[in-house]
Amino acid sequence: METNPLEGTKPVETKPKKNKKAKKDRPRRGWWIFLGIIIVLLLGGIGVKLGIDKGVSIRLLEFEKLKIQRATMQFVLGQQDVAEGRLDTAAKRFEYVLEIDPDFPGLVDQLTQIEVSKAMQATPTVSFTATPTLEPTPDYQTQEQRFAQAQDYLRNQNWQAALDTLNSLRSIDINYMPVKVDGMYYLAYRNRGVNKILSEGKLEGGIYDLALAEQYAPIDKEANAYRQAAEYFLTGSAFWEVDWPKAVSYFSQVYASFPNLRDGSNYSAAERYRKSLIGYGDQLLMDGKYCDARDQYSLASSIGGDANFQATLSAAQLLCSPPTSTPQPTTAATAAPTDAATAEAPAAEPTTDPGS
Repeated sequence: METNPLEGTKPVETKPKKNKKAKKDRPRRGWWIFLGIIIVLLLGGIGVKLGIDKGVSIRLLEFEKLKIQRATMQFVLGQQDVAEGRLDTAAKRFEYVLEIDPDFPGLVDQLTQIEVSKAMQATPTVSFTATPTLEPTPDYQTQEQRFAQAQDYLRNQNWQAALDTLNSLRSIDINYMPVKVDGMYYLAYRNRGVNKILSEGKLEGGIYDLALAEQYAPIDKEANAYRQAAEYFLTGSAFWEVDWPKAVSYFSQVYASFPNLRDGSNYSAAERYRKSLIGYGDQLLMDGKYCDARDQYSLASSIGGDANFQATLSAAQLLCSPPTSTPQPTTAATAAPTDAATAEAPAAEPTTDPGS
C-alpha cells in the first residue's frame, strides 16, 4: 500500500521580513518636519515683532502730537477760567500743562498771575451797602454803532481792533445779536491766528487763537493745516540738538508743505530741515555709517549749502566709496624686447655713381 510522503508534515510558517531601513528613515523624516515647523514659527514671530515695533513707533509720534494738543487746549481753557475768576480751576489746568510740558510758553506767567490774584483776594476790603438805583432803559444805539464798527474792522482785516470792539460790545450787552457776534468772533480769532502763524512767526499764539476760534465753530481745513504745521514745527524744535532723527522727521513734513514757515528765531522750515539733516549726518559719520551720512548730506545739499559743507559732503562720499587701486603703466625701460626690436636691420645696398 503506497503512502503519501507529504502526509504528516506541517506547513512551514514564513514571517515577512521587516524593512529595517524604513524604520530608520521614519524618525529622521519626523525630525525634519518638526524642525521645519519650528523655523516657520520663528519666522512668523519675527514678522509679528517687526510689525509691532513699527506700530509702536507710529503710536508714539501720534501720542506726542496728542499731548501738545491737550496741553494747548488746557492752557486756553485755563486762561478763560482766570478771566472769569475761577482761579482754582485755572490752577489745576495749568498744573496739568506743567506735567506735560514744563516749558510751555506763558505757563509760568499764568501761574504767577494766579498766585497774585489769590493774594489780593485774601486781603480784607471795606464793604458797604450800595444805594439801589433805577436802571435806565437800554439804549441800543451804542450797540449798533459798535457792531457796525466791528464789521468795518473785519472787512479791513484789522483783527485785533475787531476783537477789542466785540469785547466792548459784549461788556455792554451780552445778549445783543449773539449768533452774529459769535460768527464775527470766529472770523477774527481764526484770521488773527493764521496771520500769526504765516506772517509773524508767533506759532504758539497762532495755535492759541485757532483754539479760541474753535469754541465758536469748527476750524476749516486750511486753518487746521496751518495749525498742524505750526505744531510739527514746535515739536521738531523741541528735538533740536537732542534727537536729530526726530527733528528731521518733523521738519521734513513742514518743509514739504510750508518751506517758508518761520518761528520767533526767524529760522524757516527749510533751514531748520537742512540743519537737522546735517546734524543727523554728523551723528551717522561719527558712528562710522558713512553712506548713510552721505545720503543725509546730499538731501541737505539739495536745499542749499556753502563751500565748507560741500567739502564735508565730498569727504563722506570718499569714505562711503573709496577709490580702487589701478595698475601702474609699464615704462619703455622695463618693457620686454620684442622680436621686431631685436631683429637685425638689413644691409644697405650699394648705389652706383651715375658719373662713373
